[in-house]
Amino acid sequence: MDNYFFIFVTINILIILCVVWLQQLRQPQPQQIEKSVVVEPFTRKFFNQIKKTHFIGIDQSQLLGNEFELIETIKEMVPFNINTMFIKNSMDRYKLLNENENQLILSRSIEIYSLLYKLTPLADSLNLDNVRFVCALNSIAINILTNNLSIFEFGDLKGSRLTINVGEKGSSDYLIAMDLLLEYQIIVGQDVFLTYYDTNQVVEHYGKDVQVVILNRTHPDMTVLNLVNTKLSRFVEIIKYNNGNIYQMGLDEEKFYKSHPYYTKSITEKEFFKNYYTNLVLEEQTFYNGERRKSLFINTISLKYYLLSNTKTPDLSIYQLLLNMKLEINQINKLPFVESPLNSARFNDFILPMETHSGARKFYTSSGLYTNIAQPSCLMIDGRCNMNMLKDYHLYYDYGPSFDQIYNHTKPNLT
Repeated sequence: MDNYFFIFVTINILIILCVVWLQQLRQPQPQQIEKSVVVEPFTRKFFNQIKKTHFIGIDQSQLLGNEFELIETIKEMVPFNINTMFIKNSMDRYKLLNENENQLILSRSIEIYSLLYKLTPLADSLNLDNVRFVCALNSIAINILTNNLSIFEFGDLKGSRLTINVGEKGSSDYLIAMDLLLEYQIIVGQDVFLTYYDTNQVVEHYGKDVQVVILNRTHPDMTVLNLVNTKLSRFVEIIKYNNGNIYQMGLDEEKFYKSHPYYTKSITEKEFFKNYYTNLVLEEQTFYNGERRKSLFINTISLKYYLLSNTKTPDLSIYQLLLNMKLEINQINKLPFVESPLNSARFNDFILPMETHSGARKFYTSSGLYTNIAQPSCLMIDGRCNMNMLKDYHLYYDYGPSFDQIYNHTKPNLT
């Protein structure tokens, strides 16, 4: 009898539970609310959020260089996840960006200019209709290493019959080499010879069948370290187009920078290199046109890094990315390879002939960065000043002597 009673009670309890469960199912469920990113400018904190994922395409040199650390730093301050997509051929990144296979790339200025102006055969097969400018970032120095210690300046390579590694055809290193060889009128096959090893291969050949290597890298860099540890080396300077005064362009330099707007002057203290490359020759003097001069700096030229996106990337993602970068810019400036401190006023670029992403335009407009301070009468059209209205402001104003002129106690050249 007791057993029957226990079974009866158990069945009733189960029936009651089932009825309650069915009633709950019939009640309307609350709508799921998608969490969005909330940025509070004053506290710079994020609330709990569901982050979108965007892909940034990187090539081999960016994978092995400091750019990967730059991406990781930016990743900490963006309202979405960034996953890296390794693409061996640097130019293929632009194709994938245009097709929205990835949403961001770090573009070297020489690459995007060569594609926009069709200066390379690859440009004819690449469609950039959907690619958009987001912001300008740090500069990347052009490093020319040689194990022939009698070479001081790039012009010394004329008639040297040395072998220069220029990287894979179509790469930024290759494009830089072609520019310099043409400007210095150095004849390939007569004055110098070329090899096309990639970053992994060149270390094995340096000091054997390669005496000069061209790399655009920030420092410290493992490839540069491996090269100088393989053979005693020095940096080859580009003094012809960089007289040491980074604030003023000389009249003899003007033509070069007008025809190559993707380059800028760059100097780096030799003392800086001593901290990283112990097998690098860094004397206090250098030679140019047979003249010995003292110098505390390596004179070279630099490229600029651009962050590019595409029309498919949401405006809100790009706007919040730039806003957070502006708020947390010191995190980028703390990186040892960022030589010139960045600020949001330097995010824009007024001469790159590319349309700005609409989300970036909203950021620049709201931040007041679409005003050309040097020329307040120059109205920005899509964030760009009309090329006819841009003047070489720095050519007409003397900014004083260069660092080397101060060091050598010589008067500046005011021509």
